Amino acid sequence: MSTLPDLRDLSDVLKVLAEDIHSISDLDQILFNLLPRLLPEVTTARIYRVFGGQVLLLSETGGNGETLLDESPLHQSALQWLEPTGEDTRWVAPLVARKRALALLDVECAAPPEDTQDFTSRLRLAAQLLVPAVQSVIAGEQIEPAPRGDNGNITEAQTEASNAIFRAGNPAGVLGAFLRFTGGRYSRAHIALRDDRENPSQLHIVAEAGDNGEQPANRFVQLEGYPAHEALRDLEALYIPDTHDSDNFAASEFMDGARSLLILPLAAGGQLTGLIALSHHQPVALTPFHLEALRSLAEQAAVVMENQRLLADSEQRARQLQHIARFSQALQGTLDIETIARTMLDETLQLIALDRMNIALYDPIFKSLRLIAQYEDGKSRIMPTGGPLLQIRGAFIVQVWEQGEFLVSNDVYGTEDIRRVSEDEVRSLMIAPLLSRGHKLGLVSVGSVRVNAFRETDVAVFQQMANQLANALANAEAYAQSQRQAANEAFVNALSTRLEKQLDIRQMLDITLRELGTSLGARRGRIRLSASNPGRSGG
Repeated sequence: MSTLPDLRDLSDVLKVLAEDIHSISDLDQILFNLLPRLLPEVTTARIYRVFGGQVLLLSETGGNGETLLDESPLHQSALQWLEPTGEDTRWVAPLVARKRALALLDVECAAPPEDTQDFTSRLRLAAQLLVPAVQSVIAGEQIEPAPRGDNGNITEAQTEASNAIFRAGNPAGVLGAFLRFTGGRYSRAHIALRDDRENPSQLHIVAEAGDNGEQPANRFVQLEGYPAHEALRDLEALYIPDTHDSDNFAASEFMDGARSLLILPLAAGGQLTGLIALSHHQPVALTPFHLEALRSLAEQAAVVMENQRLLADSEQRARQLQHIARFSQALQGTLDIETIARTMLDETLQLIALDRMNIALYDPIFKSLRLIAQYEDGKSRIMPTGGPLLQIRGAFIVQVWEQGEFLVSNDVYGTEDIRRVSEDEVRSLMIAPLLSRGHKLGLVSVGSVRVNAFRETDVAVFQQMANQLANALANAEAYAQSQRQAANEAFVNALSTRLEKQLDIRQMLDITLRELGTSLGARRGRIRLSASNPGRSGG
């Protein structure tokens, strides 16, 4: 029986499969290499191309040589997205490119899959990996034998660029492959990715190219700043040979001085995930063959960078779990509040990109929060006993303290009553209440000057660390109270022993006053005695 691959350990397998698939031009051979490693349950697989109202067989492994199928049953089931075609042993997945079914992957199993959800997830991955190979087959049918340009034969240049994209270890490498394919037609370019689901209009520029070549980048822009951004949302490419001839072109800060412009959407699962923008200060003319090849390369780049993102996320999550485990062990090994606060600051700074962090505990005497640790302006301060008081006011602090619920704001300036918030320089904010056994111990907050600075993994990690911090502080306070109680009892016992040895009342009072003053740190003290019955005179 074949061992099923674990989806949690597929990052290396996917990278190898992507390289193997791209190095093989024959679809039958690709299926032969892909299925045993990703879908060992499958006994027969076919790839059909949706074309002209029919479904044409492109490739087959393990089947009986069918060459043509009626479109209706197969295509209709594909539209259901991975629904069985009447039997639990046969499944169909569409190979989607630019929101349309480019082809269909039809598989049969000897028996129904044991875990349907796991099987469909792997089938989706297989379909995604096959898209570039099928595109190459279709492109080979459409492109004429030898259209030539600056890069020579387009098909050969596209193959070289595609290989470079799959080998690229980062977005800058992907961008370089595009620029080389255009043969110097474009002089400036960048890749912008949509990495914040809660703010789909924000794009993160991760790579750019100019006079200094391709290099990583880290800045944020808005999708609305690009010309024809609505078309980009619909995954339509924008090609402007000469902006002087385009009445609809509106210059943007991202394409300042551009005379020619090409923006290629990047998509995954039919949704816009980013874009590749290329420009030049002179007009650029591209043939239809160049444009189709660039669109195909963009689709392959989207798959590569999505895999890179998934791999980076998994590696980051693994690092975070290691830090959290180390953090938990460090907290368990101490009951000192100063050490606990310092550990929280140090570990949080390694896990989350932030500009400010505060840890404050509730002071019951002053009925306010007292700061015990702070990170600001690149410096950390620990103040376990003498920190400044923080008034419980401001929209965010009041909400968290009164409701005892975690709060995250992607942009505090977009919130009402923001002028009342003390974190006026912060744009992204997370505040967690420190709760233990139903008691409010204090608050811990982190902030960033960037909008939408915290990802879902950051939020989850911060919440987990805040919970562990609250438990550690509660244990430290319980230990401190027990130590104080033990010390008080020892003091009382020692004082009682000394007083029992005294026979003179004045001497007893002097000892009591002196010992209490020393214990309490008092500079002055006084004992007053009164008669038990002041109305009765002595005889």
